[in-house]
Amino acid sequence: MILGAYLIGNMTALIVKESKTEKFRDKMADVIKYMNRNRLDRELRNQIKGHLHLQYESRYTEASVLQDIPISIRAKISQSLYMRYIENVPLFKECSLEFINQIDIRLHEDFFLPGEVIIEQGNVVDQLYFVCHGVLV
Repeated sequence: MILGAYLIGNMTALIVKESKTEKFRDKMADVIKYMNRNRLDRELRNQIKGHLHLQYESRYTEASVLQDIPISIRAKISQSLYMRYIENVPLFKECSLEFINQIDIRLHEDFFLPGEVIIEQGNVVDQLYFVCHGVLV
């Protein structure tokens, strides 16, 4: 009976060790050790943990999920997801459909926590952000 329990326990540990949840837990443990070693303040700790949780929960919407799909199909997916948002931006009202398509196929999703500063006034930026869900102040 003890040998059976030992074997089942080891087999379960091997299966769980490769799971995404286990990898997330390991990463979170490493980050916590880093934060403790560097004595980061509570607010910064909460932001870091929030970002890790956000990455874990949104991992199925990232481009890595679609990397094995041909680029022509990825472009169609991107168009179906984002075209309506780009077309509603006043800056692009008079632009050709080809130009809007070029913007659309180069989009990627970013997720931000509530209250997070995305762009600070006075900083030089090299990206455009389209808010598809949520509110931006």
